[in-house]
Amino acid sequence: IAGSFAEYEKARLVSKLKAARQRKRSAAGKCEGRKSHAERNQEMVAEAKRAGCRVELITNGTLLDVNVSKGLVEAGLDLLWVSLDGANSESYADVRLGAALPQVIKNVESFHSLQRTIDSQKPEIGIAFVAMKRNIGELPAVLRLCTRLRASRILISNVLPYTEELCGQVLYSRV
Repeated sequence: IAGSFAEYEKARLVSKLKAARQRKRSAAGKCEGRKSHAERNQEMVAEAKRAGCRVELITNGTLLDVNVSKGLVEAGLDLLWVSLDGANSESYADVRLGAALPQVIKNVESFHSLQRTIDSQKPEIGIAFVAMKRNIGELPAVLRLCTRLRASRILISNVLPYTEELCGQVLYSRV
């Protein structure tokens, strides 16, 4: 029953979106392309803040440039979580494929500079670390990196395996 309901809701939503797109095409003669995740995140943060919510966002930090940072600060973000699953370039890249740790560190440091420039205490920075057999030895160095990046909190979680390879990376076993 739940699956049927979910499919019904999905079909209803798709139908509404198609109708909205068609109305926009009719009114404007064209339909703009999609906004980037960064632009949508800023809009969603601002909307949630207008509704009186506390807002947290998680990022891998690779796209945290000056424009995105400024938009998130201005939108009123309360806490920005940055995923750091290693403290050196090799271990970080082993977990975060396609991401470069030096760039992420630079982006977070630039984020702090922007906060100082516009005299904003928010958002706080938090570091999220997904613990696995292959990176657990990095945890002390990640904690030192948290201090360097002025993180106000750290969240350490176990990997939730979704592939056979990741099943071998869990730090716990069933008894």
